[in-house]
Amino acid sequence: SGATTMCQFAALPVLKNAGSITKKINAEMKKRRDIFVHELNKTFKTNIPKPDAGLYVFVPLKALGWKGSDSQEFCRLAIEKSGVAMVPGRAFGKEGYVRFSYGERSPILIAGIQTLAKFIKTRRS
Repeated sequence: SGATTMCQFAALPVLKNAGSITKKINAEMKKRRDIFVHELNKTFKTNIPKPDAGLYVFVPLKALGWKGSDSQEFCRLAIEKSGVAMVPGRAFGKEGYVRFSYGERSPILIAGIQTLAKFIKTRRS
């Protein structure tokens, strides 16, 4: 159906300022991407490249120090044992990979990477 008149008027300022809002969001997402990839590479001693676009990074399980290649099982264990959520690469035809989102605030991204590293370390021990 349709949006109410009140909602349409409320949306006007957003539409009128979309250009400046988009620039701010793009800058913030690039900052989060850079922090996420830097922290991931530092923590796991790997060299995952920064994606050119999007809000996601595909990472091979081997780069995380995980010996298996079942991305679905890894994601299940990670969310159950550490509370860190990822999407199995299998869903995208990339078995042996996981997809991370860097859409969250930077401190939470860093904490998630550190928590994931602790989980993986305890599973190897």
